[in-house]
Amino acid sequence: MAEDENSENRPYNDAISNLRDTTKWIVSSSAALAALIVGGNSLSGIGALGFGGRLWLAIGSSLLSILLIGALLWQAVEVLSSTRGVALSELVTNPRYKRHRGYLDKNFVPYLPSATPDLSSLQSEYDRLRRQPADPAFPVCQRYVFHVLTVTKWLDTTFRFKRLLRSFVGILPIVLVCTYLFIWAANPSKDIGKDLDTPVTIEWHVSDTDLGKLDAAGLPQKCIRPSLSVILTREEPANLADGVTVPSPGCPSHRIVVNARSNAIVKVQ
Repeated sequence: MAEDENSENRPYNDAISNLRDTTKWIVSSSAALAALIVGGNSLSGIGALGFGGRLWLAIGSSLLSILLIGALLWQAVEVLSSTRGVALSELVTNPRYKRHRGYLDKNFVPYLPSATPDLSSLQSEYDRLRRQPADPAFPVCQRYVFHVLTVTKWLDTTFRFKRLLRSFVGILPIVLVCTYLFIWAANPSKDIGKDLDTPVTIEWHVSDTDLGKLDAAGLPQKCIRPSLSVILTREEPANLADGVTVPSPGCPSHRIVVNARSNAIVKVQ
């Protein structure tokens, strides 16, 4: 009898094991993706980001990715923890198992040798025979009930796994896009300038080469000699700095770009 029960239930138990193995692979993939988001070089540039669009994009995309991955992991845990047995009476009456009952009543119970058309009839027959344990039909009915409960466990795992798979297929593209946005936002290109935390005022000693550019921009000679007061507000690539000239009576303010390495004015507006 025990060997018959094992042979009947082994395919379903094997199927449950296969679903859980696949779920573990999904968990490993999700955990690796989460590690990519929160670790490694992806975080290297966040500390250098000032308050602005890149910072909020990095924070928002990372939080959304982590929340979505957390939802996947929660559903995976439900698949891996779907080991609780269920009594026949609970299977018949609990609304949670309505979908299970529909499948069993249509595809399984009517084909059992017990000749019961549905789960309710099987439960009634089982309850009747339990009061008569000496009846030779009781062990047979008991075996059918055990088989039905094993199939129910397989169904429960299958339904949870299908929900996990649908979520995985739907969430994965979103997480990948969020990961790309996070990496892009958290690691700005070195070719992109950045505003200085505190503007710096300097006295720029004007060379003869710079005079023509300043004169063309409308700065009189009296505003230039002996030096030009400049407030630097932004650091640019290639040793460039962006700023404005300090205004004074008769000397309007102009935007200016200087090269700190060559000590030359690049542009005046």
